[in-house]
Amino acid sequence: MDIHDFIRNYLLSTDHLRILLLLRTNAPHEWAMLDIVGQLYLPPENTQKVLASLEASGLVVSNPELGCFRYAPRSPELDRMVEAIAELDRERPVTLLNMIHSRSRDLQDFANAFKLRKEDDP
Repeated sequence: MDIHDFIRNYLLSTDHLRILLLLRTNAPHEWAMLDIVGQLYLPPENTQKVLASLEASGLVVSNPELGCFRYAPRSPELDRMVEAIAELDRERPVTLLNMIHSRSRDLQDFANAFKLRKEDDP
C-alpha cells in the first residue's frame, strides 16, 4: 500500500485526518467523543461517523463502557502509513490536503456520472 492508496481507502475527509492525527499524537490516551469535538471544533454527529469509520478501518478502537476512543492500528503496516501521513502533514500539509480533497472530487465526479439527466441536458 502506498500513501495514495491509504488516503483513498482510509481518509475520506479532512475530519478523518484531523481526528486520526489527534488520537495518534496523544496515544495511548483515550478520548471521549465530546472531548474530540471540543478539541477540534467539529459537529458531534460528524465526529461520531468519522470515529465509527476509523474504527471499522482498524485505525482506532473504542472502549464502549467509557465511550472513549484511542489510536490502535490493527497492523504494523497501518501504523507505518499513519506515520507517513503525520510526516507529510508536518512537512507538506497543503499537499496532503490537496490529496484528500482531490479524492473527494474524484468520488463526486464518479457519483455525478450516474445522475439521470433530461434529454435536453448536455
